[in-house]
Amino acid sequence: MESTPCFLLVVLLAVSCSVVQNEAAGKRQGEALGHLYKAKYSKGNLSVDNSLFQAIQHVDASRFHDQEGLKEKDRIESLPGQPKVEFSQYGGYVTVDESAGRALYYYFAEAQHSKESLPLLLWLNGAANVLFLETPAGVGFSYSNTTSDYKKSGDKTTAEDNYVFLVNWLERFPEYKDRDFYISGESYAGHYVPQLAHTILYHNNKAKKTIVNLKGILNLDHSEYTAMAKHFIKIDTPANVLFLETPAGVGFSYSNTTSDYKKSGDKTTAEDNYVFLVNWLERFPEYKDRDFYISGESYAGHYVPQLAHTILYHNNKAKKTIVNLKGILIGNAVINDETDSIGMYSYFGNHALISDEMVQKILKSCDFSANATSQSDECNQAAEAAGKDTSYINIYNIYGPLCLREGTTANPKKPSLVDFDPCSDYYVYAYLNRPDVQEAMHANVTKLTHDWEPCSDVISNWSDSPSTIIPLLQEFMANGLRVWLFSGDTDGRVPFTSTQYSINKMKLQVKTEWHPWYVKGEVGGYTQVYKGDLTFATVRGAGHQVPSYQPLRALSLIPCLLLVFIATLSRSVAQNHGIKNQGEALDNLYKAKFSRDSRIDTGPFEVLDTNQFEAMNMLLDESEVHPRQKGSKEKDRIKMLPGQPRVNFSQYGGYVTVNESAGSALYYYFVEADQHSKESALPLLLWLNGGPGCSSLAYGAMEELGPFRVHSNGKTLYRNKYSWNKVANVLFLESPAGVGFSYSNATSDFTYTSGDRETASQNYMFLVNWLERFPEYKDRDFYIAGESYAGHYVPQLAHNILHHNKKAKRSVVNLKGIMIGNSVINDHTDMQGMYDFFGTHAITSNENFRKIQHYCNFSSAGGLYKECQEAMDKADTDVSVIDIYNIYGPSCFNSNLTSKPKKTSPMNFDPCSDSYVLAYLNRPDVQEAMHANVTKLAYDWQPCGGFNWVDSASTVLPLLKEFMANGLRVWVFSGDTDGRVPVTSSQYSINEMNLPVKTQWHPWFSNQEVGGYVQVYKGDLTFATVRGAGHMVPSIQPVRALSLISPFEVLDTNQFEAMNMLLDESEVHPRQKGSKEKDRIKMLPGQPRVNFSQYGSALYYYFVEADQHSKESALPLLLWLNGGPGCSSLAYGAMEELGPFRVHSNGKTLYRNKYSWNKVANVLFLESPAGVGFSYSNATSDFTYTSGDRETASQNYMFLVNWLERFPEYKDRDFYIAGESYAGHYVPQLAHNILHHNKKAKRSVVNLKGIMVGGYVQVYKGDLTFATLPKQLDTMP
Repeated sequence: MESTPCFLLVVLLAVSCSVVQNEAAGKRQGEALGHLYKAKYSKGNLSVDNSLFQAIQHVDASRFHDQEGLKEKDRIESLPGQPKVEFSQYGGYVTVDESAGRALYYYFAEAQHSKESLPLLLWLNGAANVLFLETPAGVGFSYSNTTSDYKKSGDKTTAEDNYVFLVNWLERFPEYKDRDFYISGESYAGHYVPQLAHTILYHNNKAKKTIVNLKGILNLDHSEYTAMAKHFIKIDTPANVLFLETPAGVGFSYSNTTSDYKKSGDKTTAEDNYVFLVNWLERFPEYKDRDFYISGESYAGHYVPQLAHTILYHNNKAKKTIVNLKGILIGNAVINDETDSIGMYSYFGNHALISDEMVQKILKSCDFSANATSQSDECNQAAEAAGKDTSYINIYNIYGPLCLREGTTANPKKPSLVDFDPCSDYYVYAYLNRPDVQEAMHANVTKLTHDWEPCSDVISNWSDSPSTIIPLLQEFMANGLRVWLFSGDTDGRVPFTSTQYSINKMKLQVKTEWHPWYVKGEVGGYTQVYKGDLTFATVRGAGHQVPSYQPLRALSLIPCLLLVFIATLSRSVAQNHGIKNQGEALDNLYKAKFSRDSRIDTGPFEVLDTNQFEAMNMLLDESEVHPRQKGSKEKDRIKMLPGQPRVNFSQYGGYVTVNESAGSALYYYFVEADQHSKESALPLLLWLNGGPGCSSLAYGAMEELGPFRVHSNGKTLYRNKYSWNKVANVLFLESPAGVGFSYSNATSDFTYTSGDRETASQNYMFLVNWLERFPEYKDRDFYIAGESYAGHYVPQLAHNILHHNKKAKRSVVNLKGIMIGNSVINDHTDMQGMYDFFGTHAITSNENFRKIQHYCNFSSAGGLYKECQEAMDKADTDVSVIDIYNIYGPSCFNSNLTSKPKKTSPMNFDPCSDSYVLAYLNRPDVQEAMHANVTKLAYDWQPCGGFNWVDSASTVLPLLKEFMANGLRVWVFSGDTDGRVPVTSSQYSINEMNLPVKTQWHPWFSNQEVGGYVQVYKGDLTFATVRGAGHMVPSIQPVRALSLISPFEVLDTNQFEAMNMLLDESEVHPRQKGSKEKDRIKMLPGQPRVNFSQYGSALYYYFVEADQHSKESALPLLLWLNGGPGCSSLAYGAMEELGPFRVHSNGKTLYRNKYSWNKVANVLFLESPAGVGFSYSNATSDFTYTSGDRETASQNYMFLVNWLERFPEYKDRDFYIAGESYAGHYVPQLAHNILHHNKKAKRSVVNLKGIMVGGYVQVYKGDLTFATLPKQLDTMP
């Protein structure tokens, strides 16, 4: 049972965005704040007063009115389409300036009435006094002289003894008799707590007096005793919440004096809010003496403190309590301009949204202080570039989805409060503009001339906005008000870093150290309390609108803030039931390497010369190559795994001996590419997991990129439709001997000889022998990929391959490149990056983070010293309560198998998957089907083995440089929510190489959303992030992982063909006779008369020929593409930009665009790829794993060739491709396809003459022209 926030009266100002206009309903609040900041920091701006806020010292008494009888008029009986509820709701107007005709609209939902309602829990002031009890007798120091009592222990006797204890204790401490009393506990106290509370209530009722002043029980998570628990805690008992649309001009609030909208600003808003509140309390007098709190988010970081300041001022002036203000609560709040801006850009850099170089430029060249009147050109350019990089994601919830389908639906979608719908703004807009809804809510009584909008379109100016509200927070603390600041930690616009930096400005002393708070056994976030009663708390996994993205954590936040002592209660421990996992293996190695008495050889895995190589037994022992592998392949074929669905690819499993004398053999599992692509020479990919000592079968194959996942019953499998065998033939290897099913008959292999060198040697011997068994892959392009400690395995195996290829003077293995994810690369930057990630992601406190930065030198020899170790230990404790490998992900609390499989989805990774895989792979029938455990190992299969690791190079950077020098491709990728080997570690390691940048930092896309960011360095090293992915990228973000691997493996012409990027001639349909006339559009509804032809017709196109007077003059053919990705060229290009018509505001008729481009060309608009606009595919998979640049380029080319068959008169016409935005990808990629096919056909299939992706003009040699767009078309030279 979760604790529930229960303000008796809360004014929520979170929806009061008001400053700017924007046409996209989904981004109102964000755009409003962004425009205000631009105005405040604009060059030489004097229009926004940023001086400190002061309360209006005199409010005309005539603005306060008699409210008698108005409350009942405001009662809302029921909203249209509303489910039944057990609370009262009201809505209406309160006039704040009668002479100006200014009124603010409110909506009020009262709490449900109950004796045991939680509001009292939330109105405790000060810190709690905590009493700990060892119970029953026999526990700890508690005892009984009657030994038989120990045999009679049970819930009843415990409850009775606890009650007797408590009554006697209160006689001993009589000063606590009348004090509010709460009972808390965890685990089996889920019985003790409610039973004691029940006993107290019984005796209070029996005595007809309050013997114990019980107020509530806290954080009861135990699943049993639910009925009794509900007797005390009503989780469905909300606060009395008042929502206010403010200032006038926002939502339904209005003024009859239109000049008011030009005078809007912080001061007038605070004054109107205060007048509203005093009048509202006259209307609802029962709340006059109630404890009152003000809450809000975003720019309400101004509204809330300014209203609170005004209340304090007038209370003091009147020498009485007009409003019984007790505290404020503001979330992701604009507090202090300078630190807000610095914190935002720092957050962008720390979360891999912009490049390191860009962050440094901004922090160096920009002056965000209150005294700044302008910014340098360097600052403006850097800020603009950062804005562009972040413009493709929802910066208010950086890992959240975008709204790709605007508007309402015919039938309601399946709703979920847990998964916030990013299109919700459109639904709210439609609902609140319904006349019946407005009537029910007593809204829009003056019949406004504009629609209700979530943010104001009528407020044209914001006159004042102080640069800081910190002095107000200090005032509240001095006056005994509680101040709570909370931050959703995935908000990038007003991030937690901004709030932390602002708090640091106040130089407050810490009262309660940083620690986690919990809900449902999981970390809800972290909190720290400062002297003076200011509390800062983060909400884990929440964006800017915390209650939208994390509603349960938002609801549970407030009691954790009020009663700090309960924050460590109700913690359920995530289970792994003794399974050693990939994370533990890596942690243990690092502890060993950095201990002061470490015996691990951390010398570099050097680029060894031949003599050294031989001396270290790193050369292949030719006797270990077994060319006679004939027949082994068929013996290894897996016909079908138990519980497996049907598939259209072949799979194999078996052993390859790597050391016959020692009896060492490695187990592999191999899945060929899907049947439709198998014969197209797709590359061979070897996947290695890390640890060290962890299984690629357990993780890579069964939980990440393999074709199957294991059901929660541990018996059956389901398809992973994002398996990497859609783009490659994938080989999984359990390595070294002793991992998983791999074994050695020499037990010493598992003790003192395991390490990097031995593993590299075994892996190479395996590979050469495996290729003898599967000779058809000998000449196939070969890539090695892996994650975690495979950041050692992969480069070291690649180094071995290069060495032997050079020695043999031929390609023994046709290695083309490597790919390593969240990988251990360079010890000291890995460690530094990890702790920097903790500090910059609100996992450890600012104070502790600064200690680590000050005391720790991870590059020094001889281990780490006391102060550093203590700070690291504190950070490790902070981190230990979450899954550090996926910091926003859920934990596994019940790893038991289920009798029936849970509902599955590759998109929602089950954190208990380790247990399902363990059960499945230990089944004898599974092992038999996989040709595994043929020697009947004396132990169960485990995902990770225990090793004494004797050598682990401190760095593999020299190997990466070697690969680049030898023409291999190197990809380093990072899931950006992994905290163990985080994106910061990878960035720091790459920085150590001092590589020049080849392609600047930019986003890459998957399924029309930002998949992450990428930067390419000279020498062909690519660094890419995967947005929202943890350590095991393919588990957490399978679609993005598949999108990421595709461009890595498929580049040259042969691979291009393999990925269906070459035109399939069967897709060209030359018999297009008659189709053209079928496509002719006679006239569009509401269209004016025109003197040109137009056509339209599964990619949808719309074609307008040139004006009749110029049509016959062989004007060129121009194809226009819009970007997105995933946006319609019909919507934008044709109907809003360069097409012949524009749509009237009635949505019914058209008018001519006299600047249409069909005055100078025949213009073809294409909705692409399938799924955009009217274009479609009957194969829904086209919208999942195949959507992307390559598929779009292929579809566009196939469309074009077929379209020219339909319109043959344009075959020889000069052809140009143009577009904007993400068509900066579409246009060049289509042009590249055209060139490729023209060369292949040795003729001009398409007569391409040029491209245009987009004014004073500049022309470069080589015929590249750059132009800025002039303001007026007719000014163009």
